[in-house]
Amino acid sequence: MAITLKIGSPVEGSDFYGRLHELELAQKRLKGNNLILAAPRRVGKTSFSRKMLTIIHKEGWNGIFINLEGIPNISTFFKTVYEELLKQPNVSKSKQVAEFIKKHLPNNIDLAAKIAGVDASISLTQSASNDFAILQENLQKIEEPTLIVLDELTVFLEKLLRDENEGIVKDFLGQFRALRQTTNNHCRWIVASSIGVRNFASMHNLSDTLNDFAEFPLGAYDNTEATGLVKELTKSEDIEIDAACTQYLLEKIGWNIPYFIQLMISQLSNIRVHQVKRQDIDAAYENLLRTASFETWSERLAKEYSTHEADARRILDYICKAPDGKERNDINNWMAETGISSEHLSTLLMTLENDGYLGKTGTRRFFRSPLLRDYWKRKFCE
Repeated sequence: MAITLKIGSPVEGSDFYGRLHELELAQKRLKGNNLILAAPRRVGKTSFSRKMLTIIHKEGWNGIFINLEGIPNISTFFKTVYEELLKQPNVSKSKQVAEFIKKHLPNNIDLAAKIAGVDASISLTQSASNDFAILQENLQKIEEPTLIVLDELTVFLEKLLRDENEGIVKDFLGQFRALRQTTNNHCRWIVASSIGVRNFASMHNLSDTLNDFAEFPLGAYDNTEATGLVKELTKSEDIEIDAACTQYLLEKIGWNIPYFIQLMISQLSNIRVHQVKRQDIDAAYENLLRTASFETWSERLAKEYSTHEADARRILDYICKAPDGKERNDINNWMAETGISSEHLSTLLMTLENDGYLGKTGTRRFFRSPLLRDYWKRKFCE
């Protein structure tokens, strides 16, 4: 079945391509660990997580996916967890479990559901500690293993920090850790976030609340998988491309994540090329830089970096002027003139690397993709 060209949205089913080694390894790791998907934005964490849920469902697990980006507070978090649990076939078919859940939920916010003929009126309190204890009891009652994926956890924590206070965030993460410790025979967790959750925890001295998670790196495709994806996408778009042009296209991208590959193929399709030549790839590249495809990389700095936005932009402006990047000492010397401390610079560089803006080889920092570098240079430095 041909792969459908989808840009920006998660891919599922036959549109998911590759990652066979990572999927097999993640299954092994989940037998004894909770996982943090450590990867920059746009690498495909959400698609990978959904694929994992498809796999474990076939093995008899319960599996739920929760995107925390649209969840405003802790009460809604618990409400969503219960809503998704009640959709699981293993849970809904058990009248005994349904009655247990009905009996052991708190009493503030109503959530109506019908499971195995039982009307379950679910409600929630404002106390994270109490809610986590009740969730623990319910997860232990469910006999089948359960995998819960929390997408964009850091976005949710940042929201709590803005709307509540650091104490609420600390309590939430502490209670969440306690829950994992007491339900590890019943439940596994995958945390994914386009902003590094460990960076967030470190900045707020909360690293100990996540120390039971195993890091699971998810990188760009290797050349074999990237070549295969180009082949499948060009086939679905009725485009012919030979091996030499495929490699040229991948060299132009520089960082072989599905999103960038999809963007380039879409531009080749837009210019209605049938047999791809190098000049067609150059034209598609230039056309892509004139679209709004990379605007979110700038907008994210304004949205997520808060008071650090201006310094992050200075770093990117400086590094983008050199195609091969800049040595750390050069960055140190240049940034010292602006009054940024070495410690602050280290934190910003690490954050920009984790978020996918920069790459690192030895002591040299560079833009991960020529696409992103050329966009940044043309928009902000020319």
